[in-house]
Amino acid sequence: MKKTFRLYKEDNTLLISQIEKADSFLERLKGLMFRSNIDDDYGLWIEPCNSIHMLGMRFSIDVIYIDSELRILKLVKNLKPYRFSFCFNAHSALETRSGFVAKTGLCLGEKLKII
Repeated sequence: MKKTFRLYKEDNTLLISQIEKADSFLERLKGLMFRSNIDDDYGLWIEPCNSIHMLGMRFSIDVIYIDSELRILKLVKNLKPYRFSFCFNAHSALETRSGFVAKTGLCLGEKLKII
């Protein structure tokens, strides 16, 4: 059974109530491939991760690259299937439903909490 987490802004505003962590080689490689979509309240936390591939994906996503202190380094909106993205300084990445970044108003440098 996968352990799930919750994602909060630093002010304790709940952003996502179901974050799954992908931390093995196979889980990180698979990511969200083979799914037809994800819920608004779902995210995949890939650790370690400083690049994303969208090979085999059927839908676009938003990607939030964060450092080891969960500070936002880069925001990628609406990353389409069969594309690539990277942030070489990132420690991990959060994959969310497309539109999540705009909906939540996240900003570069903002600190997150994963509990």
